Amino acid sequence: TDKENFNQLANEIGCDEKKFADLMDYLFNGNKREQQMASYVLAHVFNKYPELIYPYENDLIKALSDYKHIALKRVLLKIFQTVEVNEENEGILLEAAFDSLSGNEPIAVKVFAMTVIYQIGKKYPEILHELKICIEDQLPYGSAGFQNRGMKILNAINKKEKRGS
Repeated sequence: TDKENFNQLANEIGCDEKKFADLMDYLFNGNKREQQMASYVLAHVFNKYPELIYPYENDLIKALSDYKHIALKRVLLKIFQTVEVNEENEGILLEAAFDSLSGNEPIAVKVFAMTVIYQIGKKYPEILHELKICIEDQLPYGSAGFQNRGMKILNAINKKEKRGS
């Protein structure tokens, strides 16, 4: 299956920085299909060796707006849910995440985007108000997955507001 192939490729790359650089080349410079495949492999490599992405942070964040395949956007937003980025990249990442959340994107992209925004918003609480409005606007029309994540984030924002932090 494809999943087994992606896992096998990820295992072959392992923590080899040269092989990872080759993967990044496909991700940034490949055609639509190569970018799609590379993004799936990246997701598997990231699960095992998250530290490999740090040298590529700037390029990965830039790729959010330059992507050729939606799989790349989905994988990158999923990754950036759990990775704290350099302060100078927060604005770019935040803009890409808000664009994804308010745009006509697949549910997974929107769900990962709202989590990225929430994570950055913990550092900059004024962002949380904007996130709250975005989620509340879409909640009545969202899928079960969107509603589930949206409610969790809204509850977390409301708790923060009550604590005054």
